[in-house]
Amino acid sequence: MDELHQDFKKPLLAKINNVKLKPLPTLYLFEPFRDSKLKLEPGKFGFLDLKTRQIAEQWTILDMRNFVAISRNEYTQLDKNTPNWDKMLKRGALLSRWVASEIVQNSQTSKRVEVVRRFINVIMRFLEYNNFNGAMCIWGGLNTVSVHRLVKTKKRLPKQTSEIWAALEKKLSEENNFSSVRKAAKNKVGNGEPVVPWFELINKVRNSACEYADYLPSASPDTLLLNFFKMKLLGEQIFTFEKFKRSIENVDLYHDDDNKVGSIIRTYLEHLPTYGDDVLLKMSCKCESGD
Repeated sequence: MDELHQDFKKPLLAKINNVKLKPLPTLYLFEPFRDSKLKLEPGKFGFLDLKTRQIAEQWTILDMRNFVAISRNEYTQLDKNTPNWDKMLKRGALLSRWVASEIVQNSQTSKRVEVVRRFINVIMRFLEYNNFNGAMCIWGGLNTVSVHRLVKTKKRLPKQTSEIWAALEKKLSEENNFSSVRKAAKNKVGNGEPVVPWFELINKVRNSACEYADYLPSASPDTLLLNFFKMKLLGEQIFTFEKFKRSIENVDLYHDDDNKVGSIIRTYLEHLPTYGDDVLLKMSCKCESGD
């Protein structure tokens, strides 16, 4: 799209921009968390000190803020200045790495079981809030090499957690390019619900479309043959992307800013403690060696 001649680009963008939609009423998804017994001192709490609802809500607020900040230009500017796009990808990778880090750093099997159980519950919270991005990032962390190899830990999960895990394997399956995940997100946004789509998948299909050339080969160097297949593909993707953005734009994402608990948790989630892949694998190998 960037290389497309202005004579062709302007009419195309004008057609896309010509779609005028009425603003939606403000939606309040999350109430400020109030618990007089809860004391969170910055730097002195971790994953097990937080409620699964708190983690899912505050991460979803951050996801939504980041997602709506991504402009249409960032969608089409591959390998250029795309700060919000890059931030979304980096945050997702950080979340997955954090999951693995929280699990394998525990030498006690019972502790690892509890951490896995709680992460499964966080996924369920994410799905409740239609945050497929958060759900898939947690799921990805649970299926990294360092965690996947902990067979004994998984066998000791409570029956209910094991049943939920089995259900998630079907719901979040990569079969047919994650068709179940894509269909669920499409249905939710089609019903007018706020949805955070799985961003890694959006990045994948965007990159795939951008691999096509803007112009087709021509016998004459003076003749430009537009690749209408690519234009149609990108147009459909941008339309879907904007639909997801619009589903979130009416959500009030800042009414919780004065809530001290929410602010502290968001700060923690933006600076998650993690380990590198080599360290994660070494820690993982030690986890079940004595079991």
